[in-house]
Amino acid sequence: MQALEIDSFLPPKQSTIRVCALHAFAYCPRLFYLEEVEELHTQDAAVFAGRRLHAELEKQEDEEWEELYLESEELGLRGRLDALRTRDGVGNCQIKSTHI
Repeated sequence: MQALEIDSFLPPKQSTIRVCALHAFAYCPRLFYLEEVEELHTQDAAVFAGRRLHAELEKQEDEEWEELYLESEELGLRGRLDALRTRDGVGNCQIKSTHI
């Protein structure tokens, strides 16, 4: 009988972590555990306010939203950036209410 490798049953390991996971760990290690290990995510008033802002900005003419996915193995981080493409170019539209 051939032995099975335990790694064959585990999901592939990520070489980077999400920027928001790093933020969660700095804010509260328990929050990091709940979100990254248990995969329990909460949404507060700031999240809903951000969604409303996105919806309002999307209504403006001559603009298009673009999601940029950035990753640095050197830093060990990955994340998503919201960008707004206009006739004048592309602008970053990340508004965060964090204090960290």
